[in-house]
Amino acid sequence: MLQSPNRTSNWKHMPGFCLFALCLLFPVPSISASDDTDAAKKASPAESSSAVSTATIAPIAPFAKVYLALKGCTSCAACRSTIRQMTKGAAKDGKVSLPGDGVEVRYAKPTTIPLKKVVGNLAKNRLHDLKLVDVLFDASGQIHADSSGSLLFTIETTGQQYSISIPAGVSAPPRDEPLRLSAVVRGWRASNSDLSLELKSFTVNNRQSES
Repeated sequence: MLQSPNRTSNWKHMPGFCLFALCLLFPVPSISASDDTDAAKKASPAESSSAVSTATIAPIAPFAKVYLALKGCTSCAACRSTIRQMTKGAAKDGKVSLPGDGVEVRYAKPTTIPLKKVVGNLAKNRLHDLKLVDVLFDASGQIHADSSGSLLFTIETTGQQYSISIPAGVSAPPRDEPLRLSAVVRGWRASNSDLSLELKSFTVNNRQSES
């Protein structure tokens, strides 16, 4: 007696067959490790370029800088013009600007800094409502002791020297090593007195001192 064919057994493998057919019709794109490597290589130059451009535009410290803090009228055009003229007359090669309530003189290249004259011109000004309050000085050089043990700061390249003191609370700077300092200028309030420096902070190899 003949048995009818089992229809269910003939189709039990059809799902696998359908998947195989779909894979042939619509192949899935593969992503290889080399593609990731190529993408990384393409991204690297852009990132490097960005890093280089950031380093390139970093500000460069001037040879020296003098900042004179003022009290009084520094906002009106007439007073600002007078202050600028008084400072320019003494600053020689310095570039004069008036940021806020003060005057800044920047020396981009090595030159003798006429510090006493710059400070004196503003300290002895005859404007009715203008007073010099403080003076800060930034420059690079070395600190060393003279034969008497007193400390001197010698500006690099020009060799200008100023006596310097280290106040309590300020880290002791290295001796006879290149550094860049920021100091308060002393002695300008007294007539016929030599200027001196009081250390505020310093950097060695771009590392800031800690107070």
